[in-house]
Amino acid sequence: MTAAQDIENFDAVQSDPADPVQTPRGVNVADETLAAAQTLTDAGIALDAPLGEIQYAERNGQKIPTPGGEGWVGMFSMIVTKLEPDPNLRRLRLTR
Repeated sequence: MTAAQDIENFDAVQSDPADPVQTPRGVNVADETLAAAQTLTDAGIALDAPLGEIQYAERNGQKIPTPGGEGWVGMFSMIVTKLEPDPNLRRLRLTR
């Protein structure tokens, strides 16, 4: 999100004041100029991957999806993640 915060047309569905709960939403994956999209692609993460498949905690060998994000993007459930350097992991690591 840090790389994407100033990208024009980042959202697939733009903000609509008549629908503040459902908009904005989605990532405009058709815009291949997105540096953030390239970062995920380089890490082996599909642009349409559900967040729970890449942002999770492991406990007893099981993946537990972890919702949330950084507070500056307006997330109510604030967590801080970092992309793992090993692209074979294909996940976001929760920082402590």
